[in-house]
Parts: sequence; C-alpha cells; structure tokens
Amino acid sequence: MAAGIPLEKAQKYLKEFNELLVENRTIDPFTERARRAELSANPTALTNIALSFLDAVSGKSEDALKYPRLSLEVNDVNLARHYHHILLHTFSYNELRSVSYELAKKYPSKQFSHNAMSWAYRYGEREDLEFYYDEHIKLLSEAEGRSNAMKHKEELLSEMDNIFDASKCSKSQFQILASIIWSVLSEYKAATGFVELSGRGTGCYIVDIKNLDPKSIARMNFELADRVCADERLDDCALIARFSSPRQLHTGVSYNAGV
Repeated sequence: MAAGIPLEKAQKYLKEFNELLVENRTIDPFTERARRAELSANPTALTNIALSFLDAVSGKSEDALKYPRLSLEVNDVNLARHYHHILLHTFSYNELRSVSYELAKKYPSKQFSHNAMSWAYRYGEREDLEFYYDEHIKLLSEAEGRSNAMKHKEELLSEMDNIFDASKCSKSQFQILASIIWSVLSEYKAATGFVELSGRGTGCYIVDIKNLDPKSIARMNFELADRVCADERLDDCALIARFSSPRQLHTGVSYNAGV
C-alpha cells in the first residue's frame, strides 16, 4: 500500500465502519465521500472489504455485498466471514438463508455449520438440521459444550417433530410461512434473538426481537397476520406465528455456540 492509503488507516476505517454497522448507525454524507475517495484510490483486498462495509453503513446494501459474494467462488474464509457478517447486520435474511448450506460446505467451521443448522431449524428441514448440527458437534471440544450441544440437537429435532404433528402443516406450507416471517423481519430491520418452534396447541413459530420497541413489534405482528391471511396456500395450516419482545423462549438445555 505504499502508493495508496496506509494499511493501518484502512484497518482503522474498517473498524470504524464495523462499529457503525453493528450499532445499526449510518455515516454522514461528507465523511462517506472522503473515506470513499481515500479507499478507492488504490484498490486492495483490504480496501475493497472496507468499501463494502462503507456501502453497508451508507444504506447501499446491494453494493455492500458485491465484493464479499466472491467468497462463494474463491477460497477465502475471511472474506466469507465478512460476507456473513454484512448479510446479518444488513438484515438480508433471505440471502443469508439461501447461502447458509453452501458456506457450511465450502468452509467447514463452527460458525458456518451452526448458521446452517439454525436456518434448517427455521425452515423445517429436519434432515439438514440433523446433518449440520452433527457437523457442528464434530468441531466442538467438551469444554466448548459438546455434550450440551448433543442434547440441544435432540431437543430441536423433537421441537420440529412436535410442531408438525400439532399444526398438521405440510413442509411446503411451513416453508411458505417461514419465508413470510423472515421477509417481514428483513423489511423492519429486526435483529432477532431466540427462535422457538413450539408444539403447544396447534403449534406456534415464535421469534423474539432484540432491537425494536413493543409498538413496532405489534405493527410487525399485524403485517405478518395480513400476509399469512392473504396467502391461500396456508388456508388449511393451523400453525400460528408471532414476534415477541426478548424473553427466554427455549427452556431446555442451554447451549451457546459463541460464533
């Protein structure tokens, strides 16, 4: 970087942009223009990823993802981690779900296997939940919670079985509902906490929201209800879905992946 922006400065900007992204804050237009000019003067892998983060905090989510998406084509686990991070913090849940299995296969790791099994759970894909959770467990030591993870896997599989039994929904209907749920979450830029598939009653798909006030969550529930009622494919599916303020939804084995 001798002729361009110094390495330390590019790293500083990347850290600055990441802090804004995680806190869901934007950058002011003047600073954006100045930083963009500096970083664009001498393109490198580091300045390219810094520009991706700058796009993310400037409200340009699609531009922010162009460079990190290359991790699906090349072999670069750090770029893949940045890709996942930007997807998560720009609330790009549909794309995050669509690439979750691919990332887990291409970059075997605790982070990506856990992400893949989480999306399998959210979309009612039992075989994939079992497969990716097993892949995740293989990478854990006992100190990292291997035993609890094994028990937790069985609980999640049981929860999925119970919700299908209770709701009488087909897998296709479950996935239609899940797609509606995660689209609403994306549109409202909702950061999610616990997700629970409850087999109580006729079944309930519950997602807790960490960053929005109760009134906003209520509006999300109305929007969710309208979309579900408008979709004729769900007419004979008894499964209920709702968003909730943060609470301890899962009451079984405690396992925190820490990834």
